[in-house]
Amino acid sequence: MFLYSQPELLNPDDHGKLGLVTSADNYGFVRSVRAVPIAVSEISSAAKHYPVIFSDVDSPALLAILGIENRNLFVDEDGSWEPNRYVPAYFRSHPFALASSEDEQLAVVIDRAAPSVSDSPEIPFYEGRELSASIKDRVDFCVTFTGHRRQTTTFCERLKELGLLMRSQISRRQDDNSEGPRVAAFATVDGEKLKKLDDKLVLELHTNGMLPAIYAHISSLENWNYLIYRNEKT
Repeated sequence: MFLYSQPELLNPDDHGKLGLVTSADNYGFVRSVRAVPIAVSEISSAAKHYPVIFSDVDSPALLAILGIENRNLFVDEDGSWEPNRYVPAYFRSHPFALASSEDEQLAVVIDRAAPSVSDSPEIPFYEGRELSASIKDRVDFCVTFTGHRRQTTTFCERLKELGLLMRSQISRRQDDNSEGPRVAAFATVDGEKLKKLDDKLVLELHTNGMLPAIYAHISSLENWNYLIYRNEKT
């Protein structure tokens, strides 16, 4: 599990005396994370601030790019996320997550090694043997996010089926405006192929909400220039 260094199934016997400390280094654990999985429901928000891309053409995963050279450009030395910038739901879920068994039953997972998990908590995991109200809210958030991630898998698979994904890359520009070193290779929606879809497929993508997400993804690619500029200035 990405970012979960010590995942354990949450239960009152092992974790009944544990909980969260809100004063912990909130997002310090993602200082070196340059890309994070996002759900299709997040594209419109994430696209305002970050490039939103697909990992590749053959097995596409939806990602928001947060930095270059293994450095998150939106987390400061105190572990605070830059104000007024969208925080991806994957990070907001941590240290909780959901795991599914072979029979599709969901179980709550906790990253026991997370800095926010403490045996002197401000927010206890349990009240007796039941989850505390605050923790229930966080688990409910994970449930919702897990559902959105499944929708994202469907979104990516449909784009692949339609042959709309193409390989792409971004490079730094030299002082003479020539192409410099490559920054990243990824996949994007091919705008020309999108224009050539027949009306029936366009209506399908509009009706199921995929078309707005596609356009948000395409517009987000302009954020690469800002990301490269910011990386060079900080």
